[in-house]
Amino acid sequence: MSAVIQRKPIAGAMMQGFRLRLPAAGPLIGWCRPGDSEDETAATQEPGVRARIFAQPDDSGTDEPLCLLIAYQRPAPASSWVFHYLEPLATQAQLGGETTRLITFFADDIHVPLTHFDADGTVALEVYSVHLPARNGESPLAGLTGGLLLDSPQYAGEQDTLRFGPATEPGTSSEAPNWPAASSLDTEDKKPGSAAVRELRALLEPDPGQTVFQDKRDELGRELDRARTLLYAPAPPTRSFQMRQSRSLGDARAQLKRRWAEPLAPGATLTLLATTCRYPGFGIEHLRSEKAAAQMLEQLQQPQGAADALLMLGDQIYADATGGLFDTSSPIEKYCGRYQALFASPRFRRLATSVPVYMTPDDHEFVNNWCQEDMFQGPAGDAQYRTALGLLHACQMAHSPYGARAVAPPFDYHMRIRGVAVYMMDTITMRHVPPGNIVEPAQLASLEKWLAGLDPGEPKLICTGAVTAPGYTRSLDAQGELDPARCGDYASWQGYAVQRRQLFDLIRLRGGGNVLLVSGDYHCAAQATIHYAGKLVAQAVVVPPLYAPMRYVNDPVHTLAELERFEGYEIECLPANRASGSGRAEIRLTRTGGEEAAAAWRIDTQLITELVADP
Repeated sequence: MSAVIQRKPIAGAMMQGFRLRLPAAGPLIGWCRPGDSEDETAATQEPGVRARIFAQPDDSGTDEPLCLLIAYQRPAPASSWVFHYLEPLATQAQLGGETTRLITFFADDIHVPLTHFDADGTVALEVYSVHLPARNGESPLAGLTGGLLLDSPQYAGEQDTLRFGPATEPGTSSEAPNWPAASSLDTEDKKPGSAAVRELRALLEPDPGQTVFQDKRDELGRELDRARTLLYAPAPPTRSFQMRQSRSLGDARAQLKRRWAEPLAPGATLTLLATTCRYPGFGIEHLRSEKAAAQMLEQLQQPQGAADALLMLGDQIYADATGGLFDTSSPIEKYCGRYQALFASPRFRRLATSVPVYMTPDDHEFVNNWCQEDMFQGPAGDAQYRTALGLLHACQMAHSPYGARAVAPPFDYHMRIRGVAVYMMDTITMRHVPPGNIVEPAQLASLEKWLAGLDPGEPKLICTGAVTAPGYTRSLDAQGELDPARCGDYASWQGYAVQRRQLFDLIRLRGGGNVLLVSGDYHCAAQATIHYAGKLVAQAVVVPPLYAPMRYVNDPVHTLAELERFEGYEIECLPANRASGSGRAEIRLTRTGGEEAAAAWRIDTQLITELVADP
């Protein structure tokens, strides 16, 4: 449900005093696709790239954010700036009988025409939040932030389940779609913005030399330079230089690539980076937890290191990272702090501005081994769940094809990345302890419909936080058959034999043998094949964690089953196809055939890991 709040008029003189700030977290590039595709609302715009931009503003003071200002320069004339304005949104939840704001954020689309990309197919974005100064202790924007009220799920009588609204297809809503972001390129004024944004627009865009924006940008740069000079001063001399945080205008920059919206041509390769499980560590581990992100970023900067998307398959945050030690008593501060630490970490921030990011959650976005049964623990458990769900929606779904509109879980969505079909399946929000289900039956029905609408010869990626294959040796009998009596695990599909069989059957009947199952969670990496009656049904890959230093909770690779027989299926995972340590998977899909040869594809997966050194 959208909650639109009346906005106060802002005097023009006050608007002259606006200031720019760096986002507190982000920016992040999300869903990218062609700008003239059939799902667009502004069909009159010229062809280009439509990109979802996410950021969290610095709203720690009394000067609340007016909008997110996204600027870039046209290739010619070089001095001509193009502006986009994203309105602030607030995710809220019902906590203790009151509507409580959880987080203020920005998430919306910008449209960049193909003619605005440079010769290398790149547009250099600069992303700032716009603030007006508070006067006499009162914010001129008080009450201006409107947008999103995330309806709280209601308990269904005495049953341990949730009651949601009518089921919809993943990524769809009965409400009006999000309009494109208000920008200087609008031709039909579909989204003019609030009165305050219209005043800002009138101030910036008629300026012949565009000196107003550049002066404010230079002013921010000088402020950051002064802060950095003080921060790097020799006093106090005992403070670790590496632990100091400094920021510059470089933190506002993001790169948008034209190829992210271009279907693969024959002979071209789609490159996906995939990872999971970023344990943040304690202060002394901060640099270590960033290492895998730094390695991916270094790869992207190499001439042959281009990637088309980053898939993050659960446990993006660890809400339970400290096991309750030193945790705040406020669930809002706890969960907000975890997300902000991820999006504001220097190396991940740069990574997320260099490649589109797609996410699906797992248990640590709530608590370790979370299931729906954990919700029924009184007011404290209820507040924790609603807070976690609201922030998951704002920080992970808002930059997916869902967008910022309010949606009820499960959070399944699908899209095409450069023409390749990808389905992201939520295996956590509806999970029950066995003999319950890991997903809602409607999710499998939606997956079947998605598969049925695809060419059997084209490749398909199905991504989940919970592992589909391989399973654990401990769950098998002496003949290698799955033994439900031995399988006490409910964090993977192996613990849900009925739905696992249903999933495999759907893939066997509808997938055409060209399905890659991609999942995370294990804290190790592996590749497996799934056969039925001697015929390949699917390949599976478990991607490495970004950072998983605690070996006593990591799954050793020898615990994975080399051969599992499961109701006619054979799942093979040879020791040579396993890896320990933190890192990433690189998935490459090469279109080897021509336009008509849909089945001519090659899928290659490489596991790149590095053991975490002992302190």
